[in-house]
Amino acid sequence: AVLDSCRDDRISAAAVVAPPRIDLEGGEFRFSGRPLLIVHGTADQIIGLDQSEAVHAEADDALLVSVLDADHFQTVYGYERPEVLSISEELLTTFFDVHLAGVAELDELEGVFAKHADEVTVR
Repeated sequence: AVLDSCRDDRISAAAVVAPPRIDLEGGEFRFSGRPLLIVHGTADQIIGLDQSEAVHAEADDALLVSVLDADHFQTVYGYERPEVLSISEELLTTFFDVHLAGVAELDELEGVFAKHADEVTVR
């Protein structure tokens, strides 16, 4: 069964970094009906990329951005690779500028993807 008890209508968009797929007691929660950005490093050895792929497959309005050769901490902290943190920050900021603040257009987010085409893949 899909659980709606975790749903909060105040949330109109969300972003997650390396989300684990979690089954809740009594059912499961699926993020649907709102834009979702998923960022995950392809070299993450703590939470496998397959977890983000599962979340992406279950969401109806999600983008999965894989940062090439980034580990679990680099997408959030930039540990040893500050350029990865810069990419994550630009992705998140532009995504929320489009979907929450309304100060950017979707093509600006697509421009961020294009700018970093050598470092990220987008699904």
